[in-house]
Amino acid sequence: GPTYGEQLIAYPFEGVKYAADNGAKVINCSWGGGGYSQAEQDVINYAVSEGSLVVVAAGNDNTDAYEYPAAYANVLTVGATNQYDEKSSYSDYGNYIDVCAPGDNIFSTWQPDSYLSASGTSLSTPQVSGLAALVFAKFPNYTPLQVAQQIRVNCDNIDSLNPGYQYQLGSGRINAYKALTDTNSEAVRAVIVSATDSVQGGNGNGALEPGETIGIRINFTNYLKPTNNLDVSLVSMNPYSTVVNGNFNAGSQGTLTSFNNNSSLFKITLSQNIPTDIKLSFRLNFTDGNYSDFQIFRINANPSYLLQSNGTVATTITSKGNFGFNDYPDNKQGIGFEYLSGNNLLFEGALILGTSPDTIEDEARGADQNYKDSAFSLVTPFSIVKNNSDIQEGVTVFNDDNIGSNKLGIVTKLQTYTYTQSPDNNFIILRYNFTNSSAKTISNFYAGIFMDWDLIDGQNDNADYDSQNNYGYVYHNGFNTMVASALISSDNYGYWAILNDGTDSTTDHGFSIYDGFSYAEKWKTLSSGIGKASAGPGDISEVTSSGPYVIQPGQTVTVAFVVAAGSTTDQLKTAVLGARNKYQEILTGTSDKTPVPITFQLSQNYPNPFNPTTKIKYAIPTSPFNPSPYQGEGNRERLVTLKVYDILGREVATLVNEEKPAGTYEVTWNASNQPSGVYFYQLKAGNFTATKKLILLK
Repeated sequence: GPTYGEQLIAYPFEGVKYAADNGAKVINCSWGGGGYSQAEQDVINYAVSEGSLVVVAAGNDNTDAYEYPAAYANVLTVGATNQYDEKSSYSDYGNYIDVCAPGDNIFSTWQPDSYLSASGTSLSTPQVSGLAALVFAKFPNYTPLQVAQQIRVNCDNIDSLNPGYQYQLGSGRINAYKALTDTNSEAVRAVIVSATDSVQGGNGNGALEPGETIGIRINFTNYLKPTNNLDVSLVSMNPYSTVVNGNFNAGSQGTLTSFNNNSSLFKITLSQNIPTDIKLSFRLNFTDGNYSDFQIFRINANPSYLLQSNGTVATTITSKGNFGFNDYPDNKQGIGFEYLSGNNLLFEGALILGTSPDTIEDEARGADQNYKDSAFSLVTPFSIVKNNSDIQEGVTVFNDDNIGSNKLGIVTKLQTYTYTQSPDNNFIILRYNFTNSSAKTISNFYAGIFMDWDLIDGQNDNADYDSQNNYGYVYHNGFNTMVASALISSDNYGYWAILNDGTDSTTDHGFSIYDGFSYAEKWKTLSSGIGKASAGPGDISEVTSSGPYVIQPGQTVTVAFVVAAGSTTDQLKTAVLGARNKYQEILTGTSDKTPVPITFQLSQNYPNPFNPTTKIKYAIPTSPFNPSPYQGEGNRERLVTLKVYDILGREVATLVNEEKPAGTYEVTWNASNQPSGVYFYQLKAGNFTATKKLILLK
């Protein structure tokens, strides 16, 4: 909007869709801000597919920081100039600007029924929209993106009048006459850019790291006149990369054809001293006879975040207290949380620490939900330190230096564990080691993980707490994936379910986090025990926590959580109990030995279906976290029976009938003398009983 005051627009992307659905050829968007949203990008793509060109104001903050919808793909983004073709003092600039148009002291209509002179990129954009309407009329067979390119390549270059802004003002100030009369325009654009280290000189782990050679693969589209002898060259615009192969000849390409450089990848070498999480800028130069053009793109290099996956569950772990994504709220750096290679289920995941409402340290969204709190500072970037056929283990270290002088002095070492073998392959363990690096005792210390789940579309999700097995879980009726989170390192459980819009505030002590997530609200979720056990249906979040703790100077407190996924609550329960067992292995260093379980377990037989033999695994605990008849009895033997029944309930086999000490066991059932069909196996040990189904298929 104009540079003065603040104007708000309601339901902007619904408006874009409405305009497209109703046949608008040009949609003017003189507004913007906020962060990236895939849903919003999808609306833009939809509008273009319906024949609409979306023209967008760049913004009025005199910055090259990305704003939206200005930085979305498939829009025509407009910066502002004055009467001398100089960049307006307020106008945004950068590699996502396409064109400029006058924006200073523009006489325009004003609500409710008057006129005024105003300034801003909001005033520049309608001039481009008007020109777009003329171009559509002159070239009625053009697609929306062809119209955008016809306008862009026929601009007057104004770089010489704007020292310091070369390549930052798009193709220049629009020229209506040229856009309407030049029928020989060429326009080639890079549409998709991807970087890979799976080339000679790279290690193939997916992260662009210091010293590596990187291949850059680009998909191009030729929008206008066919090319004859198109050359594309790559130029580094940063001090941390050297171009090794920077030339690609695309030759002749027809109108609206797509092509790529797969046969001749651009290649760069990254320097050894490249900073972490840096965005490296590169320029593509296009030449073909009289055609000369450029395009700037950026790639993220030397990331402090990596994917951790065992093929069943996958998430991104960062080095500063987030998981799922590294760049809230844009959420472009990371994959969220995925199960069985399905859609992303997690919008935001973050660590929250605190000792009082006034002493919160976290990486979750802040009092302004458009920005996250940033308490933590990287010490050691996240890396995978163990990766074999059984386990993947990662580690990172960060501190709370970003708080400044009021910091608690906590150094956090995060260790992450995923396992490849069923039934332990549907969860990830987050083990936080909190060390007091200060000279003062830290009392009343709580730690928790905040998760904003969007199982499908961020609507109609439900959060509940299983008080018997002490874990929170989230589900969406009619959707076959559920998620769970639990404390697995102790029994001082904390859980708070959040209905994000706060509509349960009057009935269930809820609060909204759409208006921000305040320190007071974060403290309430951390320190209230099982404070709010359910939320929904709606857009929900949850905090799983533990405390209070006292940490003496130099001492460390360890708090571990599990995040799991499955199709049923039984699968989630099995995952949580399995994670508690695995955590005991981690503590005792028995990962490669036979672990001593802390909970009863009866695993699904394998293989299943089977013929004629199958294996059944079960576990008898020592002293479980939750009350049981055996709590405190140590390794005393107890009577265990494992029997098989047919579908009519008749006993067909006794596999175990003896006293057993705590441990994990496996037995084989040979059913060669039994007919095909459904059977049930049942484990009994004291008051514990569990039954599962198996199928004999001959």
